[in-house]
Amino acid sequence: MGALIRFLKSGRWMGLRLLVCVTGILGTVWLVQQPSLVQGAKNSCPLTVRQETKAAKAFKNLAPVFQEPRCLNCHGAVNPFSRTGGHGGGYIDIRKEAQQFLKMPNFQTSLTVGADPDGTRTAKAIAQLREIAESASEISDTDLIRQKAFDPMRKACKECHISSWIIPMRHNHFVGRSATDMCVHMKTSILTNQPDLFLRHMQDDELVREGFKGRRGLLDAIGPEPPTMSFATLEKYANEWIDAMGGKFHRPPDCGCVVHGDYILEFSSKIVSTSKVAPAQSQASAIIRLETKDEEVPNGETKYAGQGMIGYQTGPLPKWNTCDPFVQGKGTVPMRVFQAFIHIDEPPGESMVSPGGSAKIELLYGILGMSQEISTGMHYMLNYKCVTNQPMLDPFWSTMYVSGRGEISTDPMKMFLLKDWTYIGRDGVVATKTLRSTCGGMCDEEVATFTLKEGDGSGDSSPK
Repeated sequence: MGALIRFLKSGRWMGLRLLVCVTGILGTVWLVQQPSLVQGAKNSCPLTVRQETKAAKAFKNLAPVFQEPRCLNCHGAVNPFSRTGGHGGGYIDIRKEAQQFLKMPNFQTSLTVGADPDGTRTAKAIAQLREIAESASEISDTDLIRQKAFDPMRKACKECHISSWIIPMRHNHFVGRSATDMCVHMKTSILTNQPDLFLRHMQDDELVREGFKGRRGLLDAIGPEPPTMSFATLEKYANEWIDAMGGKFHRPPDCGCVVHGDYILEFSSKIVSTSKVAPAQSQASAIIRLETKDEEVPNGETKYAGQGMIGYQTGPLPKWNTCDPFVQGKGTVPMRVFQAFIHIDEPPGESMVSPGGSAKIELLYGILGMSQEISTGMHYMLNYKCVTNQPMLDPFWSTMYVSGRGEISTDPMKMFLLKDWTYIGRDGVVATKTLRSTCGGMCDEEVATFTLKEGDGSGDSSPK
């Protein structure tokens, strides 16, 4: 341990960007590039962090169904009007379908044009049909087919599909879309842009129900099995998403799809040492804003991270003896929260936190440097008088703090992992975590307190 302490106090680490994940036993040091401070903008989503988190998780639970073959074959993965479109019923040449449609007796009466008192719409529809029928090249653009050959397309599809089935337009394709993309799509699509419309589509739409029967909207039950998610589970997740948003769709479009909100982590530390080598006391504190990270995390959990500066101040004990070493210094040390997973269970209410709940929190952090105290060291005697040495760099707070974490484990991933928090649930405080040590036997007392508070979604790291 002495070799480690000498290294920490020697100053040879200066100029390096250190993540100090060290113990008083092994002296493990990780070298990493110091990241820039996190910045953010004011969140305009009116949901609380709790609501956003629950909503985002509910939709992530629902999202896999949109990538099921039963959904994708109707939403972009299959194109019956392309020779390479992967259509189970074979290639459909929309030009030939248009030609046959135009040859039907009184085909005008089968056109879908709506009210047309002067015949203008009918004339336009016929002109568009002839344009498709006379095309020299293959037409596979489904949007163009929907626009100019809707009725021949529908007639051809009805030969195998139930009557309500039609080819979707490109903006309704699901292929390659993330869970967030699909969430925003459901909130903005004209068919689902209201909670009641969304639930009606998911629960009552004839084609959705056919898909869960394993029919792909077909008249005969052929092809792949139904989706792996049951229809009851789909209904459950769909309703949980709407409920988490208070039964409303809010602006901006991704409100309820991602977590905009943040938390505030307050850190405080107190160290007292009456040892002859380093008699001193030190206080340190930091306020760090934890923001969500847009990363794929197992189980749909929301990941938070952030960085801030620890301010420390170290000085002699109240009854300092002039013959004792003089330890003093103040400054800042970067602190980073690499990841935090915050799961809160509490009774519903206006506030994000409330009494009677619980919190499961796992937070991994690190200290990105060393404090810069100076010490005169042990004195020497001259003519029966104490003579002090010239002050030299002798990090106190960071050395003591890290050595305290080494009392728990020699594994950095455990030393700086905070679990088993105490839930508070009042006055904006989510939970607290207190650590105590004797700095690996080098101090009388070391107490560190972490307080997690609800944030306001702004870029300011000040507590509410």
